[in-house]
Amino acid sequence: MGPGDSKVRGRKGRAAPGPDSATGSAASGRIPAGHGEFRVHHHFWRRIGVKCVPAHARPSPAPPPSLAPLQGCRVVNLAVNVPGPVAAARLQALGATVYKIEPPGGDPLATAAPAWYRSLTAGQEVRRLDLKSAAGRDELYRLLAGADLLLTAQRPSALARLGLSAAELGRRFRQLAHVAIVGYPAPRQEEPGHDLTYLAEAGLLDPPALPRTLLADLAGAERAVAAALALLLARERGLPLHPVEVSLAEAAFALAEPLRHGLTAPGGLLGGAFPFYRCYAAREGWVAVAALEPHFARRLLADLLEDGELLEDTGQGTGGAPRPKESAAAPGDRQSTQDTPLPAPGALSGLLEATSRGAGLSAVLPMGVEARLATAFRRRTAEEWEAWARCRDLPIVAVRAAVRPEAPSGR
Repeated sequence: MGPGDSKVRGRKGRAAPGPDSATGSAASGRIPAGHGEFRVHHHFWRRIGVKCVPAHARPSPAPPPSLAPLQGCRVVNLAVNVPGPVAAARLQALGATVYKIEPPGGDPLATAAPAWYRSLTAGQEVRRLDLKSAAGRDELYRLLAGADLLLTAQRPSALARLGLSAAELGRRFRQLAHVAIVGYPAPRQEEPGHDLTYLAEAGLLDPPALPRTLLADLAGAERAVAAALALLLARERGLPLHPVEVSLAEAAFALAEPLRHGLTAPGGLLGGAFPFYRCYAAREGWVAVAALEPHFARRLLADLLEDGELLEDTGQGTGGAPRPKESAAAPGDRQSTQDTPLPAPGALSGLLEATSRGAGLSAVLPMGVEARLATAFRRRTAEEWEAWARCRDLPIVAVRAAVRPEAPSGR
């Protein structure tokens, strides 16, 4: 048997018993002797074994073809901080030539996150111009005369003072597409704001914790790229150009749609109600389990059963460390995990269908599955579970902490 045909291994290098194994007892629908006697639907054993190929033996994916649809396109970016530079970097990755215009004091992002700033501006021509002076404005106008796209993130009143109002740009530079990143949509463009306030207004904050990333800024950057591409396509088709405003508050509001519609709200399908879409504590760290589709959930249960990880709550598991003494069930839940049957395959698909119709979860999924999964995942470390899942084509990864590459300058 060659390396490519090796079986998925269980604990201590033993081959996991298959449906035809003498010790598998698949025909009886029971776990092998010593692994508990609760009955399991025979469907879980009726599957094709998943080959586990070591990472170093996997063929490298072919590199994607070089895409530069914006080659020859010139972009002038007046925006500092995050949304504008991120959008400009995305356009540059599509082949555009980017000229980044900064105030005399530079871009604040260069001080707050120098490594990120260098990454975003690599390959761009960065110039510092005092646009409050006539000489600085004249140099900017010369750039705009040969540019295809202007990116800004100033308030409309500030652009007007620089001679860059929509009317002035249309009169001076008829070929120029303009994407203006603003905080709030009309008529609130002049109101101040930042990522934190946009998320707060959209209901995406859980005080006192701060967001782990700049959701509104990054979503707004992607919207700015889409708007830029639409304007350039419109110009290519001979359509008249009009400036487009991209609101960061609207981007945040769109990100909150799953929450407003109950999908990610507490008790929603993706808000903790479905035990196969959740974070579980491991022996070390946490794992994110996203076996949302019924075939993933069925395969997860089947592989846990086959490897002896999803057993009766008797402490006889083969998954390394003994299971914690504390109960994994929710406080006040008197349902014992012992002798609780696992859901039949139809129950999993029925769960998704029933929840989409607003039916209660308790009527579809038997109790005890969540507690069994919680106990099983505590038997290995998060990194071990990720490796285990990768071999079985299951969507399970270790939860990682963000690594900060460097401290802000000046400390």
